This record gives sequence, structure tokens and C-alpha cells, in this order.
Amino acid sequence: MSEILDVWIGKSIDCACGLRHEVLIRRIVIERDALAQVKVSLSVIRENAMVEVAADEEAIVQVMLDTPLSSKVLLAVGAGTVHDIVRFVAHRTKRPFLSEPTAPSVDGFASVGAPLIVRGFKQTIPACAPEAIFADLAVLAKAPQAMIAAGLGDMLGKHTSLADWSLGRVLLGEHYCELSARLTLEAVELHGSVGRDRAAHRSRLAPVDGRPDPIGPFHALGRPLAAGLRG
Repeated sequence: MSEILDVWIGKSIDCACGLRHEVLIRRIVIERDALAQVKVSLSVIRENAMVEVAADEEAIVQVMLDTPLSSKVLLAVGAGTVHDIVRFVAHRTKRPFLSEPTAPSVDGFASVGAPLIVRGFKQTIPACAPEAIFADLAVLAKAPQAMIAAGLGDMLGKHTSLADWSLGRVLLGEHYCELSARLTLEAVELHGSVGRDRAAHRSRLAPVDGRPDPIGPFHALGRPLAAGLRG
């Protein structure tokens, strides 16, 4: 699997679509005890009034206040929401960040966009990709089944998101990159043979400078559907 990812890690290419694509991630480690050699201090994101962790203004301010000025790098340990918060804070404080997913619940760990709740409305804010991803297989295997099913929904959603992107090209003149689309589709096909977390990472390596996050409406529908079908 490493040879599949290594082809793209840290690379820049002049694509046939007319844009120059860059994959800024320097390293992805997917193995047991993937983060054993990294030393960190801890900031636990608190639940809000709805008794949930949300990527909103309150959580962003908490992480910024908890981060010592001497910190050189931020580490996101958790699922998608934690990564969205840390991704945004790292970008705005001009620090690199590392990723340790604890559940294969989304396909966005390698993404450059941070979906945040701002003044009660969710929007994707341009941020940064992690410098490295450390995905511990033993940890991922213990994730709740509902979160694993949600990750399946994200991967299945690539089919409709690619169709949505194609429609955008035809109807609205959106820029379309054949390479990004092909790599995204290959990631979906890899899902069944190498595991959803590896495939998810590759799916987000693909749309670097094409359409930023080809999620599509399935993101809102597919994950609950997959969760309902998991049992």
C-alpha cells in the first residue's frame, strides 16, 4: 500500500487539465503503534451545550488558548470534527499539523478544507493538509461500528460527487480535472481490497487543485444510510 501513496506524497505535477497540482502531505503511516515515537502535550476539546464536540467558534478558541506559544506543531487525535478544528487553528497560527485518525469515519483526514460551524451555519473554510498522517490499525479497528459505517458512506458518496462535478463542468463551466476524478474513482475501487482508511486517504490526495472537496449531496444522505445498513 505504501508504494501506492508514495507516488503522490510531497509531489507537484503539471496536469493535463491546465493546473499545477500539489500534495503537501509529507508522510502517511498506516500501521500498529503508528504514533509511538511522537511526544505531545494534551488539550481535550470540551463538549458544548448540546453535549457534543462541534467544530464551532467555541472549540476553535479553546484550542487556540490551550496551545502554548512555544508549540512547533499541532497534532489532531480523533475523528473528523477534531481534525477540522485543529486543521483550521494550525492554518491560522501558521503551524504544521499532524493527523492521527481514531476512526475511519470520514474521508477528509488528508483534506485542505475545514468544515466549520460559523454563526450557526456550516461552511468549508480553506485551511491546510496535515504534514503527516499516522493511522494506527489497532485503534481504527476498535472504532464504533456506526463511525465505520459513516466512513463507508463518505466513500460511496464519491460516485455521486463525481457526477455532481461533471454536471458542474457542463452546466456552470466549472474547472474539471480528469486526473483528480480518476484518482478519486480508483480510491473507491481500492476501498474493497485494501481497507477503507487507506482508500479514504488516497481519495483526498486526488482533488488537490481541482474542485476542492468533491463531497456532493451524498455527504448528507449517504452516511446516515450506510449507518442504517451496517447491521
